[in-house]
Amino acid sequence: MNIAISKFIKTYDPANFAFSFALKASISMIVCGCMAYYFFGVYGAIFAANASMNLFFINSLDGSDFTKIKYFFLYVVLASMFLPFAKLAYEASWLLFLPTFIWMLFVGLSSLFNQNLNKILSIVNISGLVALIAQSSGDLEVKNSIFGIIIGGIIASIFRIMHIGTYGKFTKKTYNLLLEDLMDMSKNLFNTKNFEYSSAECEKHIEAIKKIFANQSSNLKDERIIIHHARAIFYLYKSEDIFHSLIAIKRYFGTIKDENLLKEIQDEITHNLKELKNIFNDKNAYIKTDAIDKLNDTQYLIFRASLNVLYSKFWLIKNGGEDKIKLENAKEKSIKMIISDINLKNPAVQNSIKLALGVSIAILIAQLTQINHGVWIAIGVLSVSRASSYMTKVVGFNNIKGALIGVCLGLVLIYFFKTNYIFIPIIIISIFLTFYLKNFPTIYFTSMFMLAFTLIFSVIKTDFIDLIIFRVTDILIGFFVAFGVTVLFFRRSTELKLSSNFDTLIKKLDILAKSIYNQKGKFVVKENSVLIALSGYKTAVLENDRSKNFKIYLEIYKNLYEINSLLINLKDYIKSIQNKDKFDIIEAHFNSDMNIIITRFEMIGKKLNKLPYYFYDDVEDKLICNDEKISYLLKIIAEKQAKIMANTELFIR
Repeated sequence: MNIAISKFIKTYDPANFAFSFALKASISMIVCGCMAYYFFGVYGAIFAANASMNLFFINSLDGSDFTKIKYFFLYVVLASMFLPFAKLAYEASWLLFLPTFIWMLFVGLSSLFNQNLNKILSIVNISGLVALIAQSSGDLEVKNSIFGIIIGGIIASIFRIMHIGTYGKFTKKTYNLLLEDLMDMSKNLFNTKNFEYSSAECEKHIEAIKKIFANQSSNLKDERIIIHHARAIFYLYKSEDIFHSLIAIKRYFGTIKDENLLKEIQDEITHNLKELKNIFNDKNAYIKTDAIDKLNDTQYLIFRASLNVLYSKFWLIKNGGEDKIKLENAKEKSIKMIISDINLKNPAVQNSIKLALGVSIAILIAQLTQINHGVWIAIGVLSVSRASSYMTKVVGFNNIKGALIGVCLGLVLIYFFKTNYIFIPIIIISIFLTFYLKNFPTIYFTSMFMLAFTLIFSVIKTDFIDLIIFRVTDILIGFFVAFGVTVLFFRRSTELKLSSNFDTLIKKLDILAKSIYNQKGKFVVKENSVLIALSGYKTAVLENDRSKNFKIYLEIYKNLYEINSLLINLKDYIKSIQNKDKFDIIEAHFNSDMNIIITRFEMIGKKLNKLPYYFYDDVEDKLICNDEKISYLLKIIAEKQAKIMANTELFIR
């Protein structure tokens, strides 16, 4: 049982990112609630806790700490500005439908020109809905509620962004560990047994870190834990390159007779690896090249080529690629571009209209019942709305199942522990688990959310059973509203198919490139699988011929098709020079360059799946193979990869 639980947790939170995030979020929420309650009473506590919760549930903002603070301040201002109008909105009756639709549409469309603004406006919605719920329960204490938002916003902002140094704890710990592994490998270049042990440990650590970055919990971006995701990914892959380079040069430490020269090179490699650790302490790294410079162009050509590859990785890590790595931040759009994007064929516009309709309909339903009931339906709509009817259905069903599980578990705990002194700690644990399970499957998060909701309202209200039943019903109605709007107005099955086929094709091309790199497996078999994937992608494009981006999809197909042809040409050329011993001299350089191409395929896949990534627009100064034909083919492939990467957003669902 314990093993199964441990395996489950490691699957969704392998590096304890979610645990750290939840701990900080829970402490922030409790501190905000208690402080606001002491100074401003119940309403102050409600809105302070809500502000803290909102700022932690929001996805991480892009930009510097100062930029994030400005957006957090904007949330506090906008949420506070709505409170004086909560009573007016409450009494607006069916007239609230129209302003709700206009506001929700604006919130959705804001994603076209500023993702940070869209995230802030989304959590302002939640505060607005909470204000309507509070108003429906009696006279809202506006002044105390505003002070609550201010306290909650300030404290939660401090908790959310505070960190020391350029890199977070995870990055420092992880890459110091990897560099220690690499230093052990370097120190044991003369000792085969110890080298094999050190390399096995290093490989194990690299694979473990890769699994962490392949998990959505890494996107929590707790700034004290991990900062600059793109750069962290960059260092991981460069560390792996160094790992392979050390393995490549190991054999020369048993074949070259000049032990003094080898010892100098070994010491220099170890020194350089030690210097690279300074980067993660915000210090400069000084790379030495004295020993490698002693190798002239006519002596140990292949060994020198391998060392050149290794040292090129040292310099790349030292420079950090900070000014050359394409980070996740989107380029600023002009007003003209934004206006041109606002059309019914744009998925972002479709989602905005769909969400605006769903929430507005929920508010309209309120007129048939009561405002707080309708507002909870609106929250249900917000919680289950997704880009496609399929995902709305999946998330909706999981929300319903999770709500039932959470309520039942909550009622059991209330029955046994309501009058016990451990009931408050149980509530605190449920709040922590609500944050912790945020990036776990929906059913687990919803279960814990409804559990915490049930426990908290059992303390606040005597008629909490009726309230809980209403909430489950609201989620059910919200699901049908969101699903109905999606099915009736915006079905996107063809786009989902296109996205899936694109993802498959990128993976197939990655496998094909790897077969050239490691020269394993039947190339023809892998090539056939690429051709099948190309055909599937083209079919999906043609089925989506009414899309605004139809021409772009076809252009991407052309680039993918040409990359496939170029990889075949590259394979044929490598085969032709292998028989002439020419390949032995350039093999180390070729493998380094080929690994760049393979990594770029992986990064396209990571961006598509909303995982941390890094990407060079231009790799010409990174390619080191001096064979003109190989260099030419790789540059063309890299250029086409950059064109594909530039349009990957079209496939993100």
